[in-house]
Amino acid sequence: MGLDDNSARELASRCLWLDEANFAPNDFDMDHERKEAAAAAQELSVQDGWDAIGNDLPGMPAWNVSLEQCRAQCEADQRCLALT
Repeated sequence: MGLDDNSARELASRCLWLDEANFAPNDFDMDHERKEAAAAAQELSVQDGWDAIGNDLPGMPAWNVSLEQCRAQCEADQRCLALT
């Protein structure tokens, strides 16, 4: 929708919640633990000798490429979530 984080917090604070809860925009700020978890979720996950079924990128599997080449291809594509 084109909202930045501050606009999204403001909008969420004005929503009518089913449990009739009220929130201020800063209630939606992430604490340190949640920020670390969100950052970790953005990191590349590598698992050797195992295949995650589904969600393969087009043209996969890649054969005869080094781990570094595979990693570079994955990091270049936002749809890539893991190397297996």
